[in-house]
Amino acid sequence: MKICPICDKKITGTWCRSCHRFVQPWVIKNDIYINERHGEAHHSECEYHNPVMQFDSQDYMKPGYEQKIYGTIENRTEKKRNSEKKKKAGKPVKIIIIAYIVIFVLGVLGEVVTELLDEFGGMENVVEAVSDFFGGKEEESQGANHKTGKEGKEEPTLSEEHEYLAAIEPAYSSEEEQDEIYYYYDVDDVKSLHHACDSTHMEDDMDSFMPKVAEVFPGYDFSQEEFTDETRNYRMVYSGEYEYVWFETVYQLECDDFLLYISADTSTNELHAYEFYLIQPESKEYAAVYSWFAAYLPEAFGSAEEMEAFVKQVEEDGGYETMDYGDYYIWCYVSDGEVSLGVERNYF
Repeated sequence: MKICPICDKKITGTWCRSCHRFVQPWVIKNDIYINERHGEAHHSECEYHNPVMQFDSQDYMKPGYEQKIYGTIENRTEKKRNSEKKKKAGKPVKIIIIAYIVIFVLGVLGEVVTELLDEFGGMENVVEAVSDFFGGKEEESQGANHKTGKEGKEEPTLSEEHEYLAAIEPAYSSEEEQDEIYYYYDVDDVKSLHHACDSTHMEDDMDSFMPKVAEVFPGYDFSQEEFTDETRNYRMVYSGEYEYVWFETVYQLECDDFLLYISADTSTNELHAYEFYLIQPESKEYAAVYSWFAAYLPEAFGSAEEMEAFVKQVEEDGGYETMDYGDYYIWCYVSDGEVSLGVERNYF
């Protein structure tokens, strides 16, 4: 079973529907249950569904435990009487000590108040000084809030590289980690910019990529879904110096043989990456995906059989592998028979 390392929810492939992003999944045993109920077959092993287990393993649930820890009722009553006698005996002494402390504190405070009045020239001057002090603090706080807004943090000035963001306002911001602040933008506002984010992009955008899909997979009936929101369109500022802008919309194309995930820039529709996801693939599925590589990445694999052999080798070697392909790189991720083959632009 695979779960997202960010939200701990079950996922298929490397795309998390909840986080709206590609992730490197965690692989755990199928009999481990996270944020869900276990199967009825495990009720006998569960303390919740089988209270006898909890009764046998926890001493505090067994008869006689309370007496073992606190003693019998008679013993507890006797201890309580002895304790009350000691409290009554010590009460006069405590009263005398408290009286001495009160007298001492009042004497010290009287001397301090007298010195303050002499220094400021009377009570009216003391009140005025205190009022001026707190009034100045209030004005200072109001000025800071005016600059920083609801979050209480001043928004760093846009760098020259990101001045195009001045045309829109963040929907909200949050401090995810120490010295890291995220400013999230409305999807429609991002689309209005027509400016690429800081990630690498392919030559294709969605308008040029989709006709290629239709050409390579004629007769395939694809259903399409679109995933994007403010959390996938943001500006990240680190320590008020380094900043990075990321715009993403993910398109999911589904057919009988595979899923195709496409990560595109929300503002320009240029592609960041795409991924073929196969569930327990056989020769038919490998042949279908290979037809894409044969058309647009012909030197990656010599045949569908060679692609299948490569996937099996990746599984044996740990489940993850990448290969360079000119300006791009191809990644392969294998887990529990599920296969992801993706293509992304090299960063360097």
